[in-house]
Amino acid sequence: LFQLSLHREERECFEAVFLDAQRGMLAHERLFQGSATTAEIHCGVVARQALLHGAVFVVVAHNHPGGGREPSRADHAVTARLR
Repeated sequence: LFQLSLHREERECFEAVFLDAQRGMLAHERLFQGSATTAEIHCGVVARQALLHGAVFVVVAHNHPGGGREPSRADHAVTARLR
């Protein structure tokens, strides 16, 4: 799902899929869009959307328009904050 929605983007985008207790999809949203090299992620927005959808689980992803596959230091930091 993420690969289909993010693979042609020229700017970094951050998306989330919100799931119910049985892991059924409640919603899929693009929450943030940034520049060619970065997107600013706000954990409160992710949490608010999860609550609005009544989600039990949230799966997140973002693209690297430059083609890099290795997570950056910033990627690790935002993942830790989201946890």
